Amino acid sequence: MIIEQLKEQNNFTNGEVLVATFVLTHLDDLSSYTASQLAKDSYTSTSTVVRLCQKVGAGGYQDFRQKVLLEAREYKYFDKVIQSTPINEKSTYDDVVDVLPKIYESCIYKTKSAFDVFSILRIVNKIRNATIVEIYGMGVTYTVAESAAFKLSTIGIHSYALNGINEHSLIANKKKQNKVGI
Repeated sequence: MIIEQLKEQNNFTNGEVLVATFVLTHLDDLSSYTASQLAKDSYTSTSTVVRLCQKVGAGGYQDFRQKVLLEAREYKYFDKVIQSTPINEKSTYDDVVDVLPKIYESCIYKTKSAFDVFSILRIVNKIRNATIVEIYGMGVTYTVAESAAFKLSTIGIHSYALNGINEHSLIANKKKQNKVGI
């Protein structure tokens, strides 16, 4: 998601850092900004603003602004929901049952917003082109690995779960480009 990228500022130029910082500190006012106004107030150029928009995966400034405003609204909503229903030592069973789905939904959204789209696409393509996918896990994560392997198998990707890391297999098959280990 864009707000996470603006916070991380990975591979941003100095000018892009200025724009990102300005946007994050003025989220409530962003709807009234044009690209040139944003450039002026962040002491950069309009081309820097447009490059930043493209760097974070937006089609242009208007797309960037819409996505950032939507994400900001969702962040505020989830923070408000979590803040309005705290759990403490006096919480009842019903309080906990009411707040758990909200926490779950918030976690899913925050996890989704932390994804790097290009990395996910690269991983998906590696898995699609693999002849074998090995998924490693231990304890509880082994159950998750089994579930993931089953799901991949149902769509025609040969995969299996392994309990623990098989270092010998990893080293022996390191040169095979069509094998993926997770």
